[in-house]
Amino acid sequence: MVTPTDYAETYRNLEVGLETASVKVKIERYHLGAPDDEMGALVQAVKEYLHAQQKQDPHFTLDLIVNGDPVSIKDYEHIKLHIAAPFFGKGSPEDCQDAAQLAVLMKRTSNEHLPRYCDKHMGLDCNGFVGNYMFHVRNGNPWQVIAKDKVDLGPSSSMDQFAAAGHPVKDLSAINPANLHLFIEVDKALRVIPGGKAGAGHIVISEPNKYTPTSFVVNSFGGLDIGYARRGAYGHPALWAVESTGPQGAVGLHKSWYAIKKPVLSKHQAVNRGIYEVFRGSKASNLTFELVAIPPVKPGT
Repeated sequence: MVTPTDYAETYRNLEVGLETASVKVKIERYHLGAPDDEMGALVQAVKEYLHAQQKQDPHFTLDLIVNGDPVSIKDYEHIKLHIAAPFFGKGSPEDCQDAAQLAVLMKRTSNEHLPRYCDKHMGLDCNGFVGNYMFHVRNGNPWQVIAKDKVDLGPSSSMDQFAAAGHPVKDLSAINPANLHLFIEVDKALRVIPGGKAGAGHIVISEPNKYTPTSFVVNSFGGLDIGYARRGAYGHPALWAVESTGPQGAVGLHKSWYAIKKPVLSKHQAVNRGIYEVFRGSKASNLTFELVAIPPVKPGT
């Protein structure tokens, strides 16, 4: 199975098939929230173009290349969601290929300027990355299928939906590195921050089988970093984590060790329920997460 690290590299090295040649682009900018005006302009241009062509020839289709394979699009209502998703930070690699090709076809940009166009207008937020991985890779849905809101676990799912998809890791000694793990941010009351109107939380996914029982070992990492030491980064169990993280507009896709420092309990708790203070290598800072294990997909499901 494609791993989260592999999936991140797909976004970073995306081949966009065009009529004359393919162009490599990067979708790695962090984008959270509403799109810029370019999304509406592109979607409207595609709508008008497709309707005009189909008025002359009812059998006309938009012919695109996705992952090296030809794809014919006739239904505007379906393709518009794939075009829009990358501008909202929610696009799969295939959505990004669709939108990029159509931007050239609609003359919103050129082959030469396509990498800059994609970097300027498209991006990924945290659950956009994790949700697409879970929906298309882990759960095996083809790229043409769009996750149903509040039903499927996908790029627009709330953080509490992700938390409910697995089980909290209450005992680090029993952690199974072969599982996927989700780090889901919690608030001061130790509740998962769902996102949306409740405020932006954060979600991160681990790389299976990349685990160390002792984080940031001096011999492996080239010496002691005093800043890391002051933040308590050394000597804890750690999972290699992949995420899309802010600030807005900066490169968001990162890979780093997430060192699981200690359980965090409320005043009324006697038993850990899977909440930990975690040192984030990507930010060199601490944050509190619920750690959720996602078991492997069973064969035949």
